Amino acid sequence: MSIRRILATASAIVTLGAIAPATASAASLTELGGFLSQGIQSADCNTLRSTLTLIDQSTEGELLTPDTTRNQLSKNLTALGNSKELGPLAFAAVKYAGQTADRALECKIVKEDTIATGGTGLSSKIADYAPLLSSMIQKD
Repeated sequence: MSIRRILATASAIVTLGAIAPATASAASLTELGGFLSQGIQSADCNTLRSTLTLIDQSTEGELLTPDTTRNQLSKNLTALGNSKELGPLAFAAVKYAGQTADRALECKIVKEDTIATGGTGLSSKIADYAPLLSSMIQKD
């Protein structure tokens, strides 16, 4: 694994709040999830931008461009779940993709979705879960 990938992974883990205090080792998964969620919601915008840029540079494809929208970033982060390069970070990227994309929108790192960019005008939560629901329906 290259130094750049290691740095990107380490930086992303810190930014996403995946390094919990020592007392969190005894915490339940729910508490840990709350900790991660809170870490994303309060992430510094410059740190979030740097982290997303590092992840983008250390993985294949484009995670983030000047024209990336909120839903596109969420989908791109979710796609990292198939990446072996990120290891444990892949889980965090998938689980918290929507929340990270929401924070990126608040920080003006990504653009707001419109009908022209594939936005539905529906809640971002619905947009995040629509592909999963669609695949579940098609299995029946």
